[in-house]
Amino acid sequence: MDQGDTRGGDRPGNGGADNTHLLIQYGILIVVAVNVVNIVGVVWTCVGALGALWLMRPDDITHVLNQLSSSGGGDGHRETRTQPQDRSAQLLQSVRDELGDHESRINRVHRENKAILKQLKALNRRTDPDSTVARQQVDNGRKIVELLQKHDDKIDALSRTVRELKRRPRHSSRSSSSSSDSSCERITNNTYNNYIDNRMTNNHYEDNSISVKIGPISVPLPLPAIAVCWLTAGAYGTCTYKLRTEFTGATQAEFDLSGETGDWAIDMVFDAKVNLKIMSGGTVKSASVDELKFTIGGEQLKPGETHTISYEARYDGNPGANLISATFKGKPIDIGPVSTVWPVTIVPDGEPGHYNYGAVIHASLLFYEAQRSGKLPTDKRVHWRGDSMLDDGKDVGKDLTGGYFDAGDLVKFGFPMAASMTLLAWGVVDYPDAYQKAGELDNALKAIKWGTDYFIKCHTSDTEFYGQVGNGNEDHAVWGRPEDWPKSKVRPAYKVTTAHGGTDLLGETSAALAAASMAFKATDPNYSVTLLTHAKSLYTFADKHRSTYTVEISDAQNFYKSWSGFGDELAWAATWLLRATNDSQYRSEIDKHFNEFSVQLTGRPTQFGWDDKTAGVQVLAAEVTGDQKYKTLAKNFCDWVVHTAPKTPKGMVYIDQWGTLRHASNVAFVCLQAAKVGINPEVYKKFAESQIGYALGDTGRSFVVGVGVNPPTRPHHRSSSCPNEPVICDYSAMSNPGPNPQILTGALVGGPDKNDGYADKRDD
Repeated sequence: MDQGDTRGGDRPGNGGADNTHLLIQYGILIVVAVNVVNIVGVVWTCVGALGALWLMRPDDITHVLNQLSSSGGGDGHRETRTQPQDRSAQLLQSVRDELGDHESRINRVHRENKAILKQLKALNRRTDPDSTVARQQVDNGRKIVELLQKHDDKIDALSRTVRELKRRPRHSSRSSSSSSDSSCERITNNTYNNYIDNRMTNNHYEDNSISVKIGPISVPLPLPAIAVCWLTAGAYGTCTYKLRTEFTGATQAEFDLSGETGDWAIDMVFDAKVNLKIMSGGTVKSASVDELKFTIGGEQLKPGETHTISYEARYDGNPGANLISATFKGKPIDIGPVSTVWPVTIVPDGEPGHYNYGAVIHASLLFYEAQRSGKLPTDKRVHWRGDSMLDDGKDVGKDLTGGYFDAGDLVKFGFPMAASMTLLAWGVVDYPDAYQKAGELDNALKAIKWGTDYFIKCHTSDTEFYGQVGNGNEDHAVWGRPEDWPKSKVRPAYKVTTAHGGTDLLGETSAALAAASMAFKATDPNYSVTLLTHAKSLYTFADKHRSTYTVEISDAQNFYKSWSGFGDELAWAATWLLRATNDSQYRSEIDKHFNEFSVQLTGRPTQFGWDDKTAGVQVLAAEVTGDQKYKTLAKNFCDWVVHTAPKTPKGMVYIDQWGTLRHASNVAFVCLQAAKVGINPEVYKKFAESQIGYALGDTGRSFVVGVGVNPPTRPHHRSSSCPNEPVICDYSAMSNPGPNPQILTGALVGGPDKNDGYADKRDD
């Protein structure tokens, strides 16, 4: 099995629990969270994270419009050929006249181009896999090709004029050179500057042409000859970037300049603090206080000259620092795909079972950040992600932005998202010193708050809660970046009310907020009180108006139906509320639910995940009540997991075929918690260590993206499968046989089959 399964009802959670022995030794905990399965593909999971990114497929036609909107065209005008004159003044005047005519014609064609764009916009339609719509897309593509051909003819005519101008001898006087360069620069700035910025730095040109994909059609676009003017005249120059080498603690790279530059500067931005040293070719002109932003400069270049600026960026800690953007004289420099972190080394001594759990925690929290929806903070660490879904809730007059995307998709399913936040908060509550020692406590709290802030927005009244944003079927019909979701397509929001209730959803969210209130109690007591207030209200709503949430939110039926019912969520919420408040009324609630749902809650479950919380309830109840009956239930489950449950030949506990590593990691975490209560501690610790070791590389390969030896490179995940903008990202990215252009650091893939077989395939 592979990552990114889109099956509902069993989406993988994320994996990862470390063992208590190593927890004590290194102060680390890898939190197990719930992942998700989508409708097609295979399960993938993530260490310490739930919602995998739900991405849409951008409209191909819209992208073509964006690519054409800045380009100037050539008019199909006759060429005015002025033969060389004996007198320099006459030649200069001729060139000036023709350049002026040249500029006016470009401006006129630019206006015509706007008219063409207006026609193209009329063709703009969303697509889905339906064959009728697909055929319509092809028809639209043919029409676009016809329009582009007309556009190309004009550019060809303009190219002939520019080539003719290039053949003319330039006047020897200073005024002639200055005038020509000034006119050419004016044409460039007025007509083609944006096009050059967007295309020259992001495409490889062959024979002055590029190819733009429109659905199934490839359309050749000649590079307008005005680009030649931009490259050859005026003090512009060019700048390219080369990464030379990277090693522990430092990166060495260089910028190559060519052409007449005039005064120039290169602005650099890193994603972590660096000590920047210019090795040759320039100097650091300025540096920000936080040592993230630098400006470097040097001597001007003359036409035909080249120059190289070499630098070394040193950093402390693991992971390293990355150059995330650079500009030359204000123009973007193509620095290639940006990896959030270097591949994380987690085996410092090379021995299986001995891992740097702090590095894994760091990676898992980066995965959470890659899943964020809404307006991202300025200190974001995953720089290939941007603001998205800023109109969520607009259809119901609410602000429902934020939260986490689900799996490799874009829907915000509240039920599994809440389960993930509960487990992440559980780890922080029980092991704050471990997170602190790993240097990740602040980031873990931010990850929790990103989810709980969203839940507070969704809790619009005591008896109203929005449990989903986005339509599951509509989501799965597209592939692309979340940032490309069209503003005109407002996603539907779904809620539960007293009409039918939503006990499972409400109970899980109550548990998440109660657990989070404990996580924030020391650092933000006011926020902690707010979280607990919402948790209590949601629990009352859940218990008083009982029903599975998919009765009212029917769209979730095929994706996250609660097959285990809602008794486990009621007991789960009551247990967390008892721990958060120490209020005896919640102890009575726990006993009430165990009596009412005794068949489920006192039996031996077969898993622990986003749907069935029974094993977690049993272990947590044993911890907060100290009652032997709950300890016995927890022991029954973990004894079965360790001694009886099926195992693969290499030792992974095989709970279910969907999301095998997610299930193994989740039960490992539950049994670690049982060990913490004093139940068979040595046996359960050893088992948990073996399961996490399996995920991190004991078998010779890591199953965590961007981490360890031979990690997966093709997770079934929309946004990380997309190349850097402005390249179009659609379903062709899903079928691309190569690695994902972006590293989805910290994602635990679905895992191997029952025979330890695994295929690193995005479309599996």
